[in-house]
Amino acid sequence: MPTLLADGREFAISDEAWSAWKDAARPFELPDDVLRRVFRAELHPTSDMTAPSSPDGKRPVPGSRRGGRSRIASDLLLPESEYEVPILRAIAAAGGRRPTREVIDEVGRELDGRLTEADREPLRDGGPPRWQNRVQFARLRLVKSGFMKADSPRGVWEISPKGEDRIRMTS
Repeated sequence: MPTLLADGREFAISDEAWSAWKDAARPFELPDDVLRRVFRAELHPTSDMTAPSSPDGKRPVPGSRRGGRSRIASDLLLPESEYEVPILRAIAAAGGRRPTREVIDEVGRELDGRLTEADREPLRDGGPPRWQNRVQFARLRLVKSGFMKADSPRGVWEISPKGEDRIRMTS
């Protein structure tokens, strides 16, 4: 029987629940993303500049966020996993190695019709749109998974043989 580790404790998960979880999950999706999407729950409440603090006024109360920023519900965004194949395709199209800016621009063109309004919002005033940041995080996942090379020069993204195989499987 599978188990879940939470708060330092291990909990048994029924085979039925585990099967449902696996069916609901998308490739490379984190458990938190599955819960948000399936339950449509915003797990990070919004806050304002006056987030509550401890009685001494020096520490934020656990669960509060300072700075008026909150996480957006993941069901309002194109899933991060959806960026992965377009990243690999953009690099492969240039012979397996490509400058970061070119990859991001190509991914933006490929996903343009699928990006949500929330994806297009800037993360901060005058900053780049959220989707560009998500491309960077998707790249990090691809590197950790071995689909992209970890030792590429700064500002250059390279596909690995494993990444080339993945592209062939999706075509």
